[in-house]
Order: sequence, then C-alpha cells, then structure tokens
Amino acid sequence: MQGPHDGELVLGTHPRVHAGMGRRLGELFFASTPKGLSQIAMGVAERNYDQIRMAAHSLKSASATIGAMQISKLASELQAAARERAALEHC
Repeated sequence: MQGPHDGELVLGTHPRVHAGMGRRLGELFFASTPKGLSQIAMGVAERNYDQIRMAAHSLKSASATIGAMQISKLASELQAAARERAALEHC
C-alpha cells in the first residue's frame, strides 16, 4: 500500500525532508547499491541463501527510505524467497 508521499524522497520533495537531505539520501543509496547487488549475486552463485536474505533486506530498507517502492517490493520478495529456501536447506 502506498501513501501520499511514496516516491517523493527520490526527488527531495517530501514535505518533511529538506531537499539537500533527500539528495544526500539518494547519493548514499546509489553509492551503496552496487555492493548490495554484488552480495546478492555472490549469494546466488554460492547458493548462500542467508547472504541473499541479508543483502535483500538491506536493499529493501534503503530503497524504501528514498521512496523507491518498486525496488523495495522486489527486494522484499527476494528476501522472503531466500528465507524460505534457507529454511528448507536447514531441515
């Protein structure tokens, strides 16, 4: 479910976020995202579902913080799938 201001942090137009702060959050997100995606890719290659889950969780949270809700939703789905797969592997 989306609220009235979802997606606005990316542009720094959220009413409670100063434009400079929104821009800085976006910069931090784009600087850290390649590392997180790399961690997910390594987890997939190594079938390390805990690593995938943790990296997806970080991506989910970071993307939601800047209002990138579609990325956050996809990361949430990946996190859930990795959690389920890890549970099956540990049985």
